[in-house]
Amino acid sequence: MKKTIRNCVMLFAVTLLAAMAWGTEQADAASQVRIDARNFPDHTIRKIARSYDKNKNGYLSPKEISKIKKVSLEDFHDTITDYKGLERFTNLRVLRCGEGKVKSKKEITLDLSKNKKLEALYLGEYNHTKSNVTKLKLTNCKKLKKLRISEATRLKTLDVKGCVALKDLEWCYCGRLTALDVSSCRALKRICVSDSRKLSKLKLGTINKMEDLVIGDCPALKTLDLRKQTKLKALHVSNAPIRKLNVSNNVRLENLCLSETPMKELNLKKQTRLDYLLVSKMPLQKLDIRSNKQLKVLIISRMSLEKLLLRNNVKLEALYITETPLQKLDISDNARLEQINLEKVPFTNLDLKNQRNLREIEISGAKLKHLDLTGTKITKEKCMPVFNHECRCRMDDKNVEIVFADGEKMISPVDSFNWK
Repeated sequence: MKKTIRNCVMLFAVTLLAAMAWGTEQADAASQVRIDARNFPDHTIRKIARSYDKNKNGYLSPKEISKIKKVSLEDFHDTITDYKGLERFTNLRVLRCGEGKVKSKKEITLDLSKNKKLEALYLGEYNHTKSNVTKLKLTNCKKLKKLRISEATRLKTLDVKGCVALKDLEWCYCGRLTALDVSSCRALKRICVSDSRKLSKLKLGTINKMEDLVIGDCPALKTLDLRKQTKLKALHVSNAPIRKLNVSNNVRLENLCLSETPMKELNLKKQTRLDYLLVSKMPLQKLDIRSNKQLKVLIISRMSLEKLLLRNNVKLEALYITETPLQKLDISDNARLEQINLEKVPFTNLDLKNQRNLREIEISGAKLKHLDLTGTKITKEKCMPVFNHECRCRMDDKNVEIVFADGEKMISPVDSFNWK
């Protein structure tokens, strides 16, 4: 009787172990991903999956999947027509996508919303590659920090809702994208948008950590609301039909570049930290920079300004003025100036008596007859190559008498880099 009971117990134990082993085997089988055209329709992505199949059994195990952290589709120089299967790479951190040629005409979706550990995505950004993608879905990729998109000429939709860790967003040559909502990306510090011809709406919402915003060649973008971006330090806007720009809340601005916009007014009274200012090809009636006492670099190009007051800008170190009809230029209070570049300006006199720190000057297309450098650092000797051009003097206009700080004289044209 005891022997029978013992045999029954042993039989039960063996059966239980077998059942457990079978269950484990079934669970392992269920968690594995078969490498075939059904799970990975595109041959390039299928090829990548096979490269991680270390035991060559035709399946990706959870352990093998965990090893897939970085994928570069650009290395294959193939045209990807179906991105299905990438969602299987659940431990993916960095993805680079790009094709050598854009051939496909069908709608192509890149859905990475299930790749919850994704930290960086580069779409058509590396080595001048292009992208076939028409829809990019990154919904709730909460660990995504960097997104770079370039040459995605077919991209129509970009969904970054819930990308709460995204800090750096850059895209260019996305010709079909009409709107972008980044209001839920509350960690954003930098946005760079360029060559997006159809972009007409950029929603920033209340994100308040942004420090750097660049917008270039967006001819459909007519408005820009920056009222909540109070930590903004750098703002660049060029070739965009924005008629009004309110920066009254952006008191931390240090770098401001505005070019080829139809703005007629610009109020910079609250930008007391501004140290770099560029204005170019704008119909501004006046430029008031009296409140910008920290200004170090000022660039004015192809403007209609006839008057410029620099009395309060005593920290100014570099001044560049091109094709602007200023009648005179008073820099007597700007004794820290080190560089002056004047091109096609109408005034006939330039007083440099107080410019004891001036070491570089370039003038062309002016109406000067005399240039006195005796109060500057610019000597004829220090402009010579043997001194590695410690100083620089260039005068393209003819028959202008130049007197250097060491008393030496020359008649223009003069270019210190070409002196023998």
